[in-house]
Amino acid sequence: MVLMSVMELSRSHERTLIVLEDVEHRFRLKFCTDPHEAERLAREMGRARCSCNPVYDFVHALLRALRATITHVVLDDAGLRSIRAVVCLEREGLEIALPCYPPDALALALRARVPIYATAGALAHAEPLSPDDAPPSAPADLREWLERVKPEDF
Repeated sequence: MVLMSVMELSRSHERTLIVLEDVEHRFRLKFCTDPHEAERLAREMGRARCSCNPVYDFVHALLRALRATITHVVLDDAGLRSIRAVVCLEREGLEIALPCYPPDALALALRARVPIYATAGALAHAEPLSPDDAPPSAPADLREWLERVKPEDF
């Protein structure tokens, strides 16, 4: 499995595009979801007017009551060019994997500050990134990147 980071949400009236990248900037995984369903994820990312998520507050209270913790989230291939998610919990030394709607699984991972992984099946939907797509890591790299970047790159 490959460690991933949520990079962005792009919204339209009909769909929301969720974009993740692996932490080494080799792959970009994109998938669409319903904009209303992605609103909770946007709130967790700090990109919505209201940052409250009562349903996630309830989930975390429920987990505390059950003495369970979220350990990580896994994205996998669901067939038909779609992605499925599993939220992995730990309770009394036992790992429990629960299917979850992908935007909610990502939001729960962000809220709990746990890793997000993608399987090889999920990464089959990803596009490879070139070294030019990687963010600059140092001031010298930033200068070089600024010299190469063109308006059409955005």
